[in-house]
Amino acid sequence: MMIQTSKRLSTLVEWIDGTVLADIGCDHGYVAVNAILLEKVEKAYACDIAQGPLENAKKTIHLYHVEEKVIPYLMNGIENLPEDVDTIVIAGMGAKTIIEILSASFGKLKKNMKLYLLPHKDVNELRDYCSQNGIDILKETIIFEDNHFYPLLECEISLTPYTMSDKEKEYGRHVIVSKEYKEFIQTELDKWSNILKKVPVSRKIEIEKRLELLHEIKAKS
Repeated sequence: MMIQTSKRLSTLVEWIDGTVLADIGCDHGYVAVNAILLEKVEKAYACDIAQGPLENAKKTIHLYHVEEKVIPYLMNGIENLPEDVDTIVIAGMGAKTIIEILSASFGKLKKNMKLYLLPHKDVNELRDYCSQNGIDILKETIIFEDNHFYPLLECEISLTPYTMSDKEKEYGRHVIVSKEYKEFIQTELDKWSNILKKVPVSRKIEIEKRLELLHEIKAKS
């Protein structure tokens, strides 16, 4: 039994592997509740900065009779993260906001803690942040939904910074090469090929480098 949700949220829940989950920005609490229903974790906190979403989450929790295992929790980002949390989900927002949330309370992140991140834009900035701050990207996938490509990242806290290539930063680290990923790369190729025709000469070298990168990824995919 599980709640029927969007393709990206159902994929996210399938990936979760932990003991105690904190879903940051929980909205209706679907991720936390499904993680319990599917036995992905033993306990979950449905967290939000606003009371409105928490009231919605409480209704979902009550509807699926998981009051003993899913706790609605009023919290700004991860600043008051409960000590027993070993798994964090941050989804449904831009990468810049995810970075702000992590940066504001970075001391709450413990070694070996899992993070599941699902930004809707600027994922290259998130990858860069992860590499600089010792958040290992274990695997990634691309989810196509509502005419948009969404990256899903499974990460683990190591607290050891590492270097990342331009290819990884822009198009993923340890990516699962699925049909959707191949379609994403082709879409990027088409987009940047069109841009190349319109940009001033001063930007042509930059765009050509990106296209070389994309052709390399396509050839290996």
